[in-house]
Order: sequence, then C-alpha cells, then structure tokens
Amino acid sequence: MSGMSSVRRRVGTRSARSGRSGSAGIGRPSALVAGAVIAGSLVVGLAAPAYAVAPGSPDPSFGNGGSVVIDFGGVDLGADIAVDALGRSVIVGQANGATDTNVGVARVLPNGTLDPSFGTGGKSVIDLGRGDAAYSVLGLPGGGVLVGGGIFRNPGTSSSDFVLLRLTADGALDPTFGTAGVTMTDFGGNEQVNALALQSDGRIIAVGGAVVARYSASGQLDTTFGANGQAQLPTSHNIASMAVVADDSIVLAGGATNTSFAFRKLTANGVLDTTFGTNGTAIPTNLAGASVASVAVHGTKILAVGYYSASGFNIDALTVRLNANGSLDTTFHTTGVVTTNLGVADYMSDIAVQDDEKIVVAGGVVGFATSTADVGAIRLNTDGSLDTSFGTNGTSVFNLGRLEFPEKFVLAPAGTLTMASTSTGSPGRQDADFQIVQISTAAMAPTIPAAPLGITATAAGADVHVAWTDASKDEAGFDIERARYNASTGVWGEWVSWPLSANATTFTDAAVPDGQYAYLVRSYNDAGPSAWAITTLIVSHATGLPAPPSALDVHSNGHDVVVSWADDATDELGYDIMRARWVAGVWSEWTAWAGDINQHTFTDSGVSDGFYAYLVRTHNGFGVSAWTIGVIEHTTASGPPAAPTGLSAVNSGNDVVLHWTDNSVDEHLFDVQRTRFDTKTGTWVEWTGWPSDRDTTGFTDTSVPLGIYAYLLRARNPLGPSDWTVTLVMH
Repeated sequence: MSGMSSVRRRVGTRSARSGRSGSAGIGRPSALVAGAVIAGSLVVGLAAPAYAVAPGSPDPSFGNGGSVVIDFGGVDLGADIAVDALGRSVIVGQANGATDTNVGVARVLPNGTLDPSFGTGGKSVIDLGRGDAAYSVLGLPGGGVLVGGGIFRNPGTSSSDFVLLRLTADGALDPTFGTAGVTMTDFGGNEQVNALALQSDGRIIAVGGAVVARYSASGQLDTTFGANGQAQLPTSHNIASMAVVADDSIVLAGGATNTSFAFRKLTANGVLDTTFGTNGTAIPTNLAGASVASVAVHGTKILAVGYYSASGFNIDALTVRLNANGSLDTTFHTTGVVTTNLGVADYMSDIAVQDDEKIVVAGGVVGFATSTADVGAIRLNTDGSLDTSFGTNGTSVFNLGRLEFPEKFVLAPAGTLTMASTSTGSPGRQDADFQIVQISTAAMAPTIPAAPLGITATAAGADVHVAWTDASKDEAGFDIERARYNASTGVWGEWVSWPLSANATTFTDAAVPDGQYAYLVRSYNDAGPSAWAITTLIVSHATGLPAPPSALDVHSNGHDVVVSWADDATDELGYDIMRARWVAGVWSEWTAWAGDINQHTFTDSGVSDGFYAYLVRTHNGFGVSAWTIGVIEHTTASGPPAAPTGLSAVNSGNDVVLHWTDNSVDEHLFDVQRTRFDTKTGTWVEWTGWPSDRDTTGFTDTSVPLGIYAYLLRARNPLGPSDWTVTLVMH
C-alpha cells in the first residue's frame, strides 16, 4: 500500500496474535489508501461465533448464553425475525402500550446488544392508533425492513385488517412507501398478515386468514393479481404460512374444511393451480388432529412443519414433505411424514433447509404438568432420518432461564439459527418480553470477533475523543491506530498505535496537533483480528483566517522551478499552490497542488520554458488567506535562441499573413514588428509590435492600410534575443 509499507514497532509488549501482519506490525486496511479521504465508518461483514459450539447448542457468543430479552415496557410478544447482511437481527411483534397494542421492532448487533443506530436505543414502536401488532418481517437491501401485521378495524372491536409498514435502516417509517410508510387494507373479514414474501420483480405477497394479496414494491395494492389484488380462496382456508417458488408461484399452508393441515398452490398471478393436488388443493391423508405452522420450498419439494396430537397433551412434532404436484413424497421416511417426540408437547413453529440439504425445524417444547416452556430443535437428513450430529441424536431441547415460546426463525450464513420468541417469568405471560434465541447449526471452532460499529471521532479542545460500539462478546482487546493525511504527498502517514483492553468503547487522544486524521479500531482474540472500523476528522485550533505566506521566492533549478516562502501562520491546515503560464497575453494553463501543514517549499518538476506566475495561500477551517504571488521567466537555455528564417509576407484581402521557420528549441516567444515606408520623407515610420507565442510559425496582421511595409521577426528567451529577420511587402 503506497506510503504504508513500513512496519512500525507497536506500543507495549503484548505478543503477536494469529492473523496479524508481521510479528509486531498491524495490517492496515486497504480502504485507507494513498490519496483517500474517508468519512464515516467502515462497513464490516458478519462474523461467526468465536466459541467452540456443538450443533444444536445455544450460541454463547450471542447475548446471555444464546438469548437476548428485549423489554418494551408492557406485555410484549415476539413473532418473527430477519437477519441482515451485517448480521444484525431484526425482531417484530406486539408491544403493549398504555391504552392499546402497538407494532414493536427491535434490532440487535451480531453479539446480541441493542443497536443504538436503530430507532431509540435499538427499539422502534409504531402506534397506528387503533390497536395493532406485527406478525411477520422481511429484511430489505440497504438495511430497511418490511413489516406485516394487523390493525383493528375500529377501536375496541375484534375484527382486524392487513397492515404493511416499511422502515428505513434507522428504524423510521419510510415515507416513500404507502402513505407515510404504512399501507392498510380492509378485505372485509378478520385478517392479519401472518407471512410475507417477495416475488422476483420485488412485488410483495402478503397472506393471512383467507386472504392472499399482492402489493407493489411501493405499497400499493396490485389489482392485476387475482381479483382486484386478492386471490380468490374458500373462506374456510385459514392461512398460517406461505412460500414463493422460483417461478413466482405461491404455496400456502394452513387450515381448510375439516382439517388444519392443508396446502394450496397459486400461479404467480393469484389463480389456483389446478395441476396441484385436486383443483389446487392438497390435503395429506392420515393427518387428523395435526396442525401446520410453517411451509418452505426447496427445489421441487414442499416441506411443512407442525404438530400432531397423539392423545391428550401428548403432542409430537410433525414434518411433512410433498412433491411438486402436492402428493406425499414417499422417499422421505417412506411415507412423506416424520413424527418426532421431544417432550410432552412439541409445538414446532418453523422449518428451513440448510445449504447442505439438511432440514431444520424448531419451536417450543411445553411441559404442562411441570409448567415448563423450552426451546426445541430437530435436524433431519434429506431422507427424513434424524441427523445424529445435531444435539442429542438429532434433537435438542434447552431452557434459557425463563419460559420460552419460540415462533419463526432464519438460518444465518454464519452457521446459526436465529429465532424470534417470547420470554416470560410466569405462565400467564404478564411480564412477557421479546426474545431472540440463537442456536448453532454447525460445529464452530473459535473464530475472529465481530468488528466495532458506529465509530466516531470528535475534537474537544486539544484532544480527540474516539467512540465505538462493541459488537463482539469475545474479544481479548482492541487495537486503535491514528494516521495523518499529508496533503502534499497524498499519503496517510505518521502512524501511532495503542492497545486497549476488552469491552473498551472509548479512547482519548490527547494534545493532537492540527491536521486531517484517520482513526482505526478493531477487535482481536486468539483467532485473529476483526476488520477495521475507520473514521476521519479535521483537527483545527484556529480562531480565524490564517496569515498568508510572505517572502515568496521563485527561481529556476535546471528543468525545475523551486518556490519557497515564509510560513507566517500558526493555525493553517495546509497550503494551496497554483501555477499559470502567460500565453499570447493571457494567463492560462492553470495547475494546482495541495501543500501540507508547515510546508514552506515546493518544487515544480520538468517545467517547460516560459513565463509563469506562482500563487501560494494558506487555509484552515475558517477559510483561506490572500494569495501571495511570484513570477518567473523560466528557461533551460544556455544562450539566446536561434533566429527564425524564411520569413514571408503575403497579402490576404485586408490582411497580411506572415510565415517563418522556427529554428530554435528554447525560445520563450517571438517579437513581431511592422513599419511603414513614408515615400515623402524616405523614412520608416509607424512602428508597431506584437508578441507571438513560442513554437509558432505564423502570424496574421489584420486590417492593414495600403502601403509599403517591412515586417521584422526575432526569437527571444531570458538570455537575450536572436537577430532580426526582415521581409517587405506592398499591400
């Protein structure tokens, strides 16, 4: 990296760590390159948990032993979750307000701490005024989220309508969506958005009750879908879950007449697909007493999870796989159905397929007699057999300290299952809170910690205060570095570093001189360092405009021009240097450079011969000083230039056009003169002269009166002129 290749000795005696550059050096980020002026903080990727964790176990690097409890102040019920590209988990649900229920949304960092850049302290509560709640969420590119839920049609009633909300990455309602960020739709029944999905063109599918609706990406009901935006389904169908297939067709799972375990399939435009099941409906046989909770599509297969009441409170987990036509897939546990017993009552609530084709289901395990409510998970191989590498022989049941009632989950790319849940200390849920549970799905060796987030640097008097959010739970410490930007060379240099202990979130750099600085922070543990978080700022102690430079000297040094000046300012942040060349009576060919703090000399290399002006001024946070100006006639010649030859003068209408041969390589300009012969006195009179730029071989004298003229031409540089060359013309 230009300007950063030297290895600098660290402060302190801490031994080198795995993954670092050199035995005592710090590998600096490629984002901080020569000439780069970076603002804000570096975006970092999702890091896997750093502890060695067996598949099926709570992830100890997340929150408190794999769990985060979020209290909105009332009876709060978590419902669904999404994980964004930065590993931040967004959970939605119902947050009880003083007079009614509200939409609650919270975002946590990869280590489980609330994200202070979202909403208020990581939480956002949206009160739509009539009693509302969220039941589904989708993460969107750029960090925004789409939330689906229900809102009471009228205050105090039990009938609810669809509601969609879109939030920006900072947790505010997005005014470009719907009306001020919200879309409400009354379909006439009692509906709420239980599930959301996007079709390939970004249009939104929302389902719940007996309603399947499609909206534009901006939140408008899409009347090209079904009948005026709503697919026509029998009112007996109570939709619990939905999945969009690669061809944009839609698979629904929920209840139908005399069953709670039915499937329907729609075309991409909301019409029942009659090639699926019987006229678009598939009801697996021998599932009396079963209820479906969630559906997923993987390739040509349809998977669903729910629960099956064998007798009384003896409820088992139920996993079903269908073929694309809605028939049971008999390659899956020979019947297409797998029942699994985890405890007394196993309410599995969601299902997903890993990249390695293994099937994960998860939900709650309730013990009615013992008043327990735990987290349960199952992993199946592709043939429906239990994956014995997961948990205990393919199943995992654990408690995180309270009563847990899990709902939906997502599989994160770091090898984890992140689940929305409700956590409470009492069976009546009077103190219920949102809960996020994270479970490992892969054997994880220790890995690098998550990078710091939200880094800021603020000047305070002579000091700089650096602050960041500690996004990791397992760092051994932090590295902090500072570099100064040299405006003259365009290179970050003057590197200084400090070691900080674990859990640090602030640092004060004392007595920092004026200048432009980058501060870099990263976490580390025995597995290595995280990515850098970077921010920049300008430090200035000025109270007004800086003084201009004085005693400007400009002189030639071979092919170069050396400019020097006296630095009369004590508070400049740098210099502006400019050069212009005098060409045909005009200052042109302007060139500019930046000079660094306290600089007092500048070398302009390889300057062509000519007449130049050099301008220098200082600048700081208040503005710029006046220019200080010096001029020079620069030459690399060793003597006067060679004289031009072959001068000719030709009439062209009212003009006279001159041509000549330029025999010099070091002239600065040509002198052109004209004189008229007075026939009465026999003398040359009316002398007139013009400069002509270097390297020219012609000149036009316009609107010349009639007469006899002599034209004289010579070349010139700072060491003198050549001989004159003369020609005559009668015009």
